[in-house]
Amino acid sequence: MRKYGWPIVLFMVVPLTANIVRPADYYALDSGFLSYDSFLMPAVLQGLTAAILLGVLYLWVRSDERATLRLVWSCTLMLAITTALVYLSAMLAGYDSLASMAVVGTLNVLVDFVLLLWFARQASRLGLAHAFFFVIAAGGLTLHNYYYYLPLYFGWLLGLATSVLAVWLLANFDLRGHTFQRRSAIVVVALTGLTGVGYLRFALDASREAAVMASFFLPMYVFFLPVYVTFFLLLLLPLLVYLVRVRQPATGIPPAPLSPV
Repeated sequence: MRKYGWPIVLFMVVPLTANIVRPADYYALDSGFLSYDSFLMPAVLQGLTAAILLGVLYLWVRSDERATLRLVWSCTLMLAITTALVYLSAMLAGYDSLASMAVVGTLNVLVDFVLLLWFARQASRLGLAHAFFFVIAAGGLTLHNYYYYLPLYFGWLLGLATSVLAVWLLANFDLRGHTFQRRSAIVVVALTGLTGVGYLRFALDASREAAVMASFFLPMYVFFLPVYVTFFLLLLLPLLVYLVRVRQPATGIPPAPLSPV
């Protein structure tokens, strides 16, 4: 359990807890517990819940010997914090409406993407395979919710399968040799192609969603702007990770060790 415990908490327990808290805001609104109608509060609650859990547990995780685990945990913590801050800032600035959800969501995607690339550069100090594996495990394989656009039960099964795979790969990544690390990086990069399945489903449902959006006087492509932006950035992700990597010195001298985050 010591081997798989922290990856299970990272990829399963924390996301499940945060997702349970997120819709709780809707029940509070319906019951009149909150005095205002908020479209962005669920995302704030989800981000805060994940950030608090990850931040408290990091006091123990930072002493773990697995550098990749510490780095993925640190990045996931920062992603949760930035999500809460972006949506909370939008709320405080008065952009809490259905029309602004797409803009705020797109801004959050862009901020997360820049953060992922910065952490990927840090991971590349350990090796290029670490950078590719890290950025997909932290921000691609488990965080982009392409399976939400799939049929209900199949989407749940696919989400569970990707989480289990992420747990197994992360638990073993630093404990096995370079061959396993390279293969893991190839596997997780290739699995991002599954994103296309979700967007294919999205395209098939576009006509039905268009009628719903028309009732809010919102063009469908505006409402789903974060989806389009996420898909485009995921296509560019492997190339950008390669470009921002820390170049290994030609003299054969190893790069400076990765400092704890």
